[in-house]
Amino acid sequence: FRQPFSLLGFQNTMTILLNLMMVKLGIFEMKSFTREQFRMFLIPSVLFVGALLTSLKALPLVSVSTTVIFRALTTCLIATGDFFVFRKRFN
Repeated sequence: FRQPFSLLGFQNTMTILLNLMMVKLGIFEMKSFTREQFRMFLIPSVLFVGALLTSLKALPLVSVSTTVIFRALTTCLIATGDFFVFRKRFN
């Protein structure tokens, strides 16, 4: 696929539109988004988007298995950061 970033934008746009459509149809409800929620989700969202963008950039240069391993390591590093910064424990 020649434009991976536009594909990512299309997927996100469709997700938002489908969610809004389902809310309007009454299939499910969504609470309003608060400033505190925005603050709480900002850093993990930026890190996740960064991981997606770097893996999309890396795919033409490295093998798929290398990209998958680094993506899995990103999740482990985030969990480790949560443990040391926020004192969260995982089962």
